Amino acid sequence: MYQITISLEETVHTAKGGGILVYVKNTISCTQMNLPKNNLECVGVTLSQSPEMSFNLIVLYRPPNEKDSFFNKLKEVLKVCNKKEVLLMGDFNLNWLDKTRRKKLKNVATQFHLTQVIENPTRLTQSSKTLIYLIFASKSDHINKIYNLIAGISDHNLTLVSRKLPKSRYRNQNIHTKKTNSTFIPKKINSALTTI
Repeated sequence: MYQITISLEETVHTAKGGGILVYVKNTISCTQMNLPKNNLECVGVTLSQSPEMSFNLIVLYRPPNEKDSFFNKLKEVLKVCNKKEVLLMGDFNLNWLDKTRRKKLKNVATQFHLTQVIENPTRLTQSSKTLIYLIFASKSDHINKIYNLIAGISDHNLTLVSRKLPKSRYRNQNIHTKKTNSTFIPKKINSALTTI
């Protein structure tokens, strides 16, 4: 029911930590993006359910000791999106709550019209609270919900984002309704949920 999109060619991080996985339901059209081979650990996919709901998803991992060249590499990757809607997310290992440390990343985000949508810390330790797992959206009004959950298996929170479906997705479709036996509906829903 799900497809795993992973790019080993672009996964260059060899130290402990890092790694990227994009997990997409089979019913969603998914095409891997052709991103520059610039030693940036990232995977990009174009997700499509309709012409109104098509966007680029880029997931990346930035090692904690990454040099400033990271920001130029990120710009190269974002140029590939060609003005299409973008969701950029990942472990940036750069505390967004620190205005001095985030300055270069904020400049890149501004240049590409991206808004960082996570507000609360995503990594909690006994001595610190940092916002290092970030989600940037080129159309933040398309974000429906954001979840920042303490998972309990790591000092990193589980961070999820839900994108709105466009209201026009039913345009030009003939929708037919008929009366059904209302006691049958829960069985259909239960059956559908077990296939997810």
